[in-house]
Parts: sequence; C-alpha cells; structure tokens
Amino acid sequence: MLTDTALAPVPTEALPIGANGLRFHNGALWISNFNKGTLLRVPITPAGAPGPIRQVAGGLPNIDDLGFLTPFSDVVFAAQNGSSSNNGPDRVVVIYPNGTYKPVLTSADGLASPSATAVRGDRLYITDGGVPEPHDPKLQTARINFPALLAGAGH
Repeated sequence: MLTDTALAPVPTEALPIGANGLRFHNGALWISNFNKGTLLRVPITPAGAPGPIRQVAGGLPNIDDLGFLTPFSDVVFAAQNGSSSNNGPDRVVVIYPNGTYKPVLTSADGLASPSATAVRGDRLYITDGGVPEPHDPKLQTARINFPALLAGAGH
C-alpha cells in the first residue's frame, strides 16, 4: 500500500478528488491528482513494492485520466476536465518527461468535459462526459501530428 499527501484531495475544493487517473507504464505507476493538478510517477520494484513518488508535472487543474504516445515513450496525453467543477479549462495536453506541457485540443475543438485519452497508431481518442449544456457525451478522435508534437520538446 502507498499513502502520501501527493495522492490526497484538497478538502476545500467543490469536488474533493485526489488520485484519479492511473496507468502502469514502463515499470512505474503514473497517477494524476485532480485537485492538485499534478502528474505523478511511482517506480515499482520487481517484487511489486512502490518506490518514491516523483512529480512529473504540475499546474494542470482538473487533470483526469491519461494515456501514452507509444508503449515505449513517456510522453503523456492527459485530459483536463474543467467543466466538472468549473475550475480550469476543458482541454487535452501533451506532457513531456521533463514536466513541460502544451495544449493540443481545447473547448474550441469541441471538447466538453474530457475525461480520458487513449492512443492507437496515429489516432488520439478522447471521451467527453458532456457535463456542460447541452449535455452531449461523446467519443472524439484526432489525428496525431508526430513532427509537430515532438518539435522542440525536451524529452
């Protein structure tokens, strides 16, 4: 078991949600903390024990679920579900291993409370909860422009 304040919610938030998204990838657990706006990485030993928590990125309010660019890359696509608490943007960001990030899709692209991302080949899939009016939940897809995504990125 792993307990740490990095996983905890912020009790004063309207939706006190802490650790939220979870993926096992490249020998580590990757965890998003919705209230704290952080992406965390926890190495897992061969015996299954967790190592120390490391913050990969911060400043991502309402970070929800996440997916990886490839099975071998630590480049992350993460959904930010701002509509669920009216605290932050509705967008998908790409997060690089050095902690930098940039938005790749926003509400201007039709996102409405994005909650999860998945990658298959050159396609990014996004679930949209449809929290704001007109409550239109959907699955969206976008083509990944690899040269633009990786240009100038510190990875």
